[in-house]
Amino acid sequence: AAAAAATRFEPFPQRDGAARDARPACIAGSFNPPHNGHLGLVRHLSLRHSAVVVVIGHNAAKAYAVSPLERQALVRQACAELQIENVRVECSDDYIWRVARKHGAPLLYRGIRSWAKDGLAERWLEFLNLIGPPALALAPPLRTCFLEADPRYAHVSSTLIRRRCAAAESVADLVPPSIADAVAKLYG
Repeated sequence: AAAAAATRFEPFPQRDGAARDARPACIAGSFNPPHNGHLGLVRHLSLRHSAVVVVIGHNAAKAYAVSPLERQALVRQACAELQIENVRVECSDDYIWRVARKHGAPLLYRGIRSWAKDGLAERWLEFLNLIGPPALALAPPLRTCFLEADPRYAHVSSTLIRRRCAAAESVADLVPPSIADAVAKLYG
């Protein structure tokens, strides 16, 4: 019941006309690689918040073919192309709730294609963000708000892009034009 009460879900389309929140938004993921679905969520948050912190999480237990710094550069380049100006992109191997708290974000945002595709993994991360602050920092839990993906990108995943790159297929329909060649090279 506590987890359900802490969860927020915003179906697509989100309310872009709402008043801008002075508090920063924090959205985290591996962005391995970043794609149009990710960037649609970042754009949405940039319209609703004074600032957006995009956190590229690095899990030391996982092997990544592309470094967090390379992924950070891709996200920065895509945001510049899309003229999303109030975004800060950083890499972290710390708990995401700590990064969000450091920046003053009142909650975490996570993109979700569908509950069937992403639900179990996302609920686990939500649970960690709920128990981590009280257990490790004697702080209140940090809520998670799940943002539903734009239906145009609900089929897009970083795995799909990596598979296309490995097969030398175009990813131009899945990522912003300014990073398409870099994504193909880094993941091909």
